Amino acid sequence: MADRILERIYSCFPVLANLGTEFEKIRLISQKIPGGTQLALEGDQCQYLALFLAGSAKVYKIGENGREITLYHINAGECCVLTASCMLNGNGFHAQAVAKSDIEVLMLPSAVFRTWMKESEGWRSFIFDLFSRRLDSLVHVVDEVAFQRLDCRIAEYLISIDLDLTGIVKLTHQDIASELGTSREVVSRILKMFEQCGVLQLKRGVIKIINRQQLAGWNEQKKW
Repeated sequence: MADRILERIYSCFPVLANLGTEFEKIRLISQKIPGGTQLALEGDQCQYLALFLAGSAKVYKIGENGREITLYHINAGECCVLTASCMLNGNGFHAQAVAKSDIEVLMLPSAVFRTWMKESEGWRSFIFDLFSRRLDSLVHVVDEVAFQRLDCRIAEYLISIDLDLTGIVKLTHQDIASELGTSREVVSRILKMFEQCGVLQLKRGVIKIINRQQLAGWNEQKKW
């Protein structure tokens, strides 16, 4: 591989630098995939582990009623733990995955993945750490779905994705419903209630946060 390509890979996955020639002699497939592409369906067999160099993907489940819930996102420097699990136990993929944006990935063959799991302590630590973080996030998802009021979840979600603090959130009501595992109608009703309280302003495909402090402290207000 060219030095500049290796440098970029190692900046995303420092663990690969520690593998040295064990990594560099592997012929990895590099792919650029447009946003919106379906990456995996439930039951798919996992032949490759995608190492994300750029972009993000969403891993989610769809219920019999068609309702969708997001399990976690995969970003640059990460890979999919469900794919890794499938490679370790030989089962099919237990969810679905879609590219949220244009992504660039390195495709690691399952045979190489399993060999590294046996022979590289650094690679095992990387994968187990990723498993641990994903398990924590999934427990958080279960806790939210089972025990937290939906209006509080929506308020928390809107605050969490407004990272640049502009107050402008470009999401549809269906986007929020899919992320939180509920229906678009329920999300629309709660967002309308927020608007009536002067917390948000709703436009087509855009939500403007008017009162960040009130939205961030919605759980304590117990208005719902």
